[in-house]
Amino acid sequence: MLAKIKQTSFRIEPNTPLMAPVRAIALTEAFELRFYFRQSQALAIDSVAVRLAVADAKRRRVEETLRIPIQYYQQKTTLIFPIRGHGIIGQDYVTNGGHGGHGVSSNEFGLDIDGLDQNFGELSDANENAADAGWGREILAPAAGTVVYARNDVPNNARPGEEPGEDWFRPLHDPVMAYGGNCVIIDHGNSEYSVMMHMQQGSVTVKVGDRVATGQVIGKLGNSGDAFGPHLHYQLQSGPRLWQYQSLPVRFQNVDGPLSRGRYFDVK
Repeated sequence: MLAKIKQTSFRIEPNTPLMAPVRAIALTEAFELRFYFRQSQALAIDSVAVRLAVADAKRRRVEETLRIPIQYYQQKTTLIFPIRGHGIIGQDYVTNGGHGGHGVSSNEFGLDIDGLDQNFGELSDANENAADAGWGREILAPAAGTVVYARNDVPNNARPGEEPGEDWFRPLHDPVMAYGGNCVIIDHGNSEYSVMMHMQQGSVTVKVGDRVATGQVIGKLGNSGDAFGPHLHYQLQSGPRLWQYQSLPVRFQNVDGPLSRGRYFDVK
């Protein structure tokens, strides 16, 4: 069951992209070890002992052992799915390892949500954002809460299939956070925050400090920031900032079962 252990360095190198989330890490260097269990089940153990040995350039060796309790997260906030209509999950945690490729694990439980038309089709023949069936779909607040972050100034990416380069982000205010595109983060209390990324420029309807209700429209599905096409990145996490807090497993009251890659949905 223990599929792999992944080690990631958070050292900021001279060639680290300006907008890379790793730049949000305050330490000179940090390492992350992740344990993936590829099937969901209760384990007949209550903790794991991890022994780590490291050595520096002069071969000086240090070894430490840490006993980590195994915990099963219980979601506290009742959430609704953040978009309505037909769609499909493009990326998730269970079936393809989540979003772990950017030097951070803070979005590993994130979902990429793609809108589809009534026939569950995604695109017309035109290579433009507006041809995507999800483009402009209303984004809903999954639960009541207070807006702690809202961004509305990141330009829409030119077209699907093209990831913007560093020069695209460089002129923007706080380019690290711009990586998430036009984004809203809602504090639901109990250390649970909903994060919605990549919305259309100019579509975000809320600002920091606003109190929102469940189902309130907060923006439109777009293609901004680090996105290859129109979609909504949604995640539940334990704190108010991107890239710095643990993402959390999530379930929605109006969608049955786990949302894994390739799962179709039709939310009324």
